[in-house]
Amino acid sequence: MFVIEGLLAVGAGVFTFFWLDDTPEQARFLSKQEKTLLINQLASEEQQKVTSRLSDALRNGRVWQLAIIYLTIQVAVYGLIFFLPTQVAALLGTKVGFTASVVTAIPWVAALFGTWLIPRYSDKTGERRNVAALTLLAAGIGIGLFRAAFSSTGDRSAVCCSHRVYCRATGVLDDADTASFRYGAGCGDWFYKPVWCSGRVYCPDPARESRNVIFQRCGGLLTLAAVAVIGSLIIFTLACKSHCCADRRGTSLNSLRNTMNALLTNPFKERLRKGEVQIGLWLSSTTAYMAEIAATSGYDWLLIDGEHAPNTIQDLYHQLQAVAPYASHPVIRPVEGSKPLIKQVLDIGAQTLLIPMVDTADQARQVVSATRYPPYGERGVGASVARAARWGRIENYMAQVNDSLCLLVQVESKTALDNLDEILDVEGIDGVFIGPADLSASLGYPDNAGHPEVQRIIETSIRRIRAAGKAAGFLAVAPDMAQQCLAWGANFVAVGVDTMLYSDALDQRLAMFKSGKNGPRVKGSY
Repeated sequence: MFVIEGLLAVGAGVFTFFWLDDTPEQARFLSKQEKTLLINQLASEEQQKVTSRLSDALRNGRVWQLAIIYLTIQVAVYGLIFFLPTQVAALLGTKVGFTASVVTAIPWVAALFGTWLIPRYSDKTGERRNVAALTLLAAGIGIGLFRAAFSSTGDRSAVCCSHRVYCRATGVLDDADTASFRYGAGCGDWFYKPVWCSGRVYCPDPARESRNVIFQRCGGLLTLAAVAVIGSLIIFTLACKSHCCADRRGTSLNSLRNTMNALLTNPFKERLRKGEVQIGLWLSSTTAYMAEIAATSGYDWLLIDGEHAPNTIQDLYHQLQAVAPYASHPVIRPVEGSKPLIKQVLDIGAQTLLIPMVDTADQARQVVSATRYPPYGERGVGASVARAARWGRIENYMAQVNDSLCLLVQVESKTALDNLDEILDVEGIDGVFIGPADLSASLGYPDNAGHPEVQRIIETSIRRIRAAGKAAGFLAVAPDMAQQCLAWGANFVAVGVDTMLYSDALDQRLAMFKSGKNGPRVKGSY
């Protein structure tokens, strides 16, 4: 029997070696996005590799815990395989033969469904430990019910359920090994796999002995059920230690990890995608102090200007830090859309960029490429030393960051207007912002964004942008202009500039006490 089993295993191995894909790029069953996520995930894990000794694994409690879990699974699985024909024959009132063998095959058919459904569910929910524990517990209960009834079709159903979940508990749990061993030693796998395999060899003996000690025919079943329940309880303990144990300060490591990973969410992008209106403020004061004051006012978004305001990378960095605790979403406008500058701005933690002076679709594609990691772009890899990934503490940063990045481009010239449809077709552009000051100058009406012809073009452009399914943005320093743009369909509108509002407030206050002062002047445009 073992020779036949071994030959089949060797044959399956040879077939698998030549038929299965061995790199993510060759995986025919993955979508383009899934391939990218997997490639980035593997690259991230490669960076975290460390060298460990076997003694490190032997001193690690998690390694021993996993070894015992795998031992219980293998004892239960192989015990069920060895004793299932005998128990089925006893149910049928016959000896092990053709009929008993056919009936014995029924649980294997049931196992096929479990092999398909259970891993899909665990992958979808990400609860691999809990799924493994529950399936193993269900297996133990199924065997127990089988022993308790031992006379009806319900017995066979219990065995089918048990066999199905036994076959998948190992595979589901195996997917969680990487996360578990982040706290242990990489060489632990060398240790617990042999213990796992020993369960295959050792399992028939305790089952036979318990059959003699407990019951004449069913002691082995009770032993298998007990082993499965013990294994499930240990897995539950594993999950508890992973998710519930707090450090000395009372802060859960898992909670901290979730907090870090939550930093990749971009609610501003999601609201734009839904078409919700977002009211913003332009920040030109270049100080973190003023940025934090603005963040406490409740604006939906704050544009930190690096094009016309004298902001350095350090200034932008400090303003991002100042705004971070508040609900207002920071948007960075760099001085230009060059690849090195975009890389720096993203690495300091910017999630949303507004790139000025994008005149053609080719320029738009270059900007998109500069914001994406390979293979979809050319962004340099340095997440482990960057605030964007919280210095490597955000898990799978490279695999997830593209989904949270929001890229906005400015259309602010006649050339850009002529190419607007092509720019809107570029994949990776989330929104288009109309720059009123530069646009009016390009159209021949400098410092006069209120000119009827300029207004007509702004309205037409906003409607075209929204019709293409993109977000449309505008900066309006006059409230009536802001209201007009919102009526045209713009859904992210800045309604003021901090330095202009500051100077207006200063002028108004001074005019209250100084004769000859007429209050703030009316400003036509930014």
